[in-house]
Parts: sequence; structure tokens; C-alpha cells
Amino acid sequence: MNRETKIIAGFPGVGKTKYLQNLPKDFNALDSDSSKYSWVLDEKGNKVNGEDGKPMRNPNFIKDYMAHIKSQLGKQDVIFISTHGDVQKALTENNINYSIVYPSLKQKEQWINRLRGRNDTGGLNNEGFLKLVHDNYENWIDAIQKDEFATKFELPYKGINGISDTLIKDSPTSKLTKGISVGNEKSKTQVKN
Repeated sequence: MNRETKIIAGFPGVGKTKYLQNLPKDFNALDSDSSKYSWVLDEKGNKVNGEDGKPMRNPNFIKDYMAHIKSQLGKQDVIFISTHGDVQKALTENNINYSIVYPSLKQKEQWINRLRGRNDTGGLNNEGFLKLVHDNYENWIDAIQKDEFATKFELPYKGINGISDTLIKDSPTSKLTKGISVGNEKSKTQVKN
């Protein structure tokens, strides 16, 4: 079946996992975790350390991640992707339409606390990641807001309880996917909920 795939860049903690857990059986969605492409991995999928003893970044990260995303177009209804600026740039250069879901600037401390409180095996609540988000939050949100290619959904500032409700309210094709163009259609429409 050839599906009209919608690509959604989701800021850490926006509710991608909860969204995926509440899908009808005939709706295909994928959380395309960029960390699987960010690092040099051995044959068992473990990170390979460089001479300095630190994990080595994959020099082909963008190329490999884009190949993965492209391979899923037409197979998935929704693909959740990274909000890395280089990924957004590559999507724009490839004329692949996407949307971004992100919190507002004024939600910073609330958002960090949201990540800290998660029962998460994906690493969003570890102190190193929390520090990374804390130190880069304003720059990341600013870069998202300056993106002229993506359709944007800034989450309303209504507290922790309302955030994931905004993402999954009613059905998988409601607020989150309405107004989002298909992955291969170029549109500069900006939507703010």
C-alpha cells in the first residue's frame, strides 16, 4: 500500500511515544530514532570508541538518516524524526516537506521537569541529556522558529497535563496531522495551535 507519509520532527518529550501507543491497528507510524544513525556501531549495534576512548560520531549521519527516512516514505502514515538542524536542512534541500512540534520558549523549566519526571528507557531523563536540553533550549527553539520551510506546531502553554493531550486528542489524524503536507509536497504553510 502506498501511503501519504507525513514527516514530523518532534522535540524531545512532546509525546511521540504516547502517540504511537494510541494508534489504530491500520495506521502505520514510526519513531525514527536518529541515535541509531548518529554513531559508528559495531556488528552487534554497540557504539565504537575512538582513540580518545569516546564513542565516534558517524561521519555519514545525515546521509544515512536521510536514506532511512526516504526508504519509509509511502510505507508509513507518520514518521517521527529528529529535530536536529542538519536533518531539517537536508529535508529542505531534498524538497521533502515536514512539520515540527515543539514547546514554547517560556516552557523551558517546565519542559526540563517534564523530561526529568519521565519513566523513560530512551534516555530523556538522564542528567547529561537534561543538561544538554537546559543549555541549548533557547537556541533550539529559536532555530525551529526561524525555519521557513516546515509547518510548525508550537504547543500551547497550558501545563504538563495538556501537552500530550494536544498531540493525541481524538485520533491519530486529528490536530497533529491536519495541516501537515505529505512528505514529498513542498509547502511553507505555518500553523500555530
